[in-house]
Amino acid sequence: CEESSLLRIREHSSKALLALIHQQINQLMKQSKDNIR
Repeated sequence: CEESSLLRIREHSSKALLALIHQQINQLMKQSKDNIR
């Protein structure tokens, strides 16, 4: 029981981290595109 909940929390946190990294990458891509122009 406890192990499964821990795994769920770990999955959720990792997904949240991936989403944050994805947002940061998108922002960097937008900035670089603006700089190229």
